Formats: sequence, structure tokens, C-alpha cells
Amino acid sequence: MPDAPQLTVCMPASRDTPLFRQALRSALDQDVEGLEVIVSDDSGGGLEVAIREVGDERVHHVAQPERLGFARNHTTVLDAARGEFIAMLHDDDRWLDGYLETAIRHLRAEPDLGMVCSDVWLEWEDGTFRRRRDRPAAGRYDRWLSTVMAHNVFIPSATVMRREVWDRVRREWPDVVIGDVVLWIDAARAGIPMRWVDEPLVVYRMHAGQVSADQRRHRDAGVTVFGGYVFPEDERAERLRRSRVAHYLIGRAGLRMREGQVAEARNDLAEAARISPGRQRSRRLVLSGLAGQPWLLPAAARARRIVRGQRARLDG
Repeated sequence: MPDAPQLTVCMPASRDTPLFRQALRSALDQDVEGLEVIVSDDSGGGLEVAIREVGDERVHHVAQPERLGFARNHTTVLDAARGEFIAMLHDDDRWLDGYLETAIRHLRAEPDLGMVCSDVWLEWEDGTFRRRRDRPAAGRYDRWLSTVMAHNVFIPSATVMRREVWDRVRREWPDVVIGDVVLWIDAARAGIPMRWVDEPLVVYRMHAGQVSADQRRHRDAGVTVFGGYVFPEDERAERLRRSRVAHYLIGRAGLRMREGQVAEARNDLAEAARISPGRQRSRRLVLSGLAGQPWLLPAAARARRIVRGQRARLDG
């Protein structure tokens, strides 16, 4: 085997689309030495043509013989990484110039630093860009479990970590659309220092085809992931975790009400009230009232559509 690279780019992918090709190109265009890219192809080989057309020997194509799914495709390609540093890139995102160089510079400057995470540009299908308002302050975080719970900003495409971090926190992830969130939760619980770069160095695509676009799957996943933890060692993080679970339960209850699953919605609302009584209390009470009077659901749905239409016109 050749010498280990400085950095391995892990791309869990399954779709040969223009977005995948742009993502791959953005990785290869990074101005860093000793880079390899491993594409874990969960389509069984459908990405071979796109990779062959790139014609770059730094790219290694691994066609998985059996379907791995979202979570296992991530952990499998991470296991294959040989670099001193590991970066992940989803097949519908892209890196801007200087992203890897910035991350590596911070990791070299702070030998005990485990991860570097950066802000992103959210790119919408109409071509507009914006940044998230709710994000951490720039700087180093040694104790950041509460930060993970408070900010929904930690994503694979905007994270570079030392190989030792993966060796330390490696486990099977929940097989749900946001199962990758456990990487940052587990790293924070393990006391691995993280630096947040408050500069958008990554473009995160918001589109109908992304795996988290399905609202029902996303809410189910939130209940599964955040409901799978308890943080007795950190009171604030535990309070925030409970609030996260309640948020997903209330959102799922709303979807279930629209689908006519009134009993299931009522159970979600009761559980949300139990674990985080103050979370979205007004919305929860409205939904609970509708669950008790299901004949009002059609009128409530019409009113909701009218309000959304008015908001859309005002935004336009």
C-alpha cells in the first residue's frame, strides 16, 4: 500500500447527479497535499462512470456489494479512511476554496484539538443563499455537549476530524436519516475539543431530493436519535435534549393529525408534555384540543393553508 495520505475525504454516495459531480470536483480542487477521496457507492456501482470521467487517481471507488443504507454507508467509508485527518462530504453539498486548508491549519496549530466544524451557506433550489442565524460563537469548545443540543448546525460536510476521534467514538449509528448526529454528541460527551469556524466555507444544498426532506422520516429520526440519550452528567444539556425530543414529537403529532392518526398524535403530545412541559406549549395545546375534537381537523387544515399562503405573499 502507498504511504498514508494526510487527509481522507469520505463520500458516502448513491446517486450519479450533477450535484454529486460538483461535490467530487470541489474536493479535488482543494489546495492541500496528500489527499485521497473514497467514494462508498451504495448503488452497487452506478457511480463508476462519473468517477472514471473525472480521471483522477486520488479517487477510490468502492462499489458496495449489498445495500448499506444511510448510516452504515457513512460508518463503512469512515472505517476505510487511512488519512491522519478525515473529512466527510455528502453527494449533494460542495466545499468552497480554502475549506480543508483552514481546517488543517487549526488542527496543526492545536495538537489536542479533535474536530473543526464550520458554518455553511444554505443554498435553496431557487439559487438564493443564506446563513443560519442560530449558530455558536467562533472559538474553541472543550465542553460542548450543551452546544450540540442547542444548535442544529453540526453536519458531516462541514466537519474535519483527526483519525483518532473516529477510532475513539466509532459505533453503529441509528439507521435513520439524521443518524450521523451521534458523531458530534458522542465526541462532545467524550470530552474531545472542537473548534467552531464562524465562516461559511461549505455550501449545503436544500432540495426536495435530500434524505432529510421527508418531514415524517425526519421527525421519526429526531425522536429516535435524541430519545436514545440521557445526560445525567450535564443538567443543561439534558434539559435541551428533552426539549429537542419534545420538538420532534409535537411536529410528528401535527403530521399524524393531518394523516388522520389522532390516537397516535395524542400519544406524541402527551409524551412531549411529560418530558418538556414548556416546549411549544401553545402549539401543543392547540393540537391537543384538535385531537379531542377531530371533526374540526378539516377546518383547521384549511385555515393553516390560508395562513401559509398569506405568509408566502408577504415574503414575496
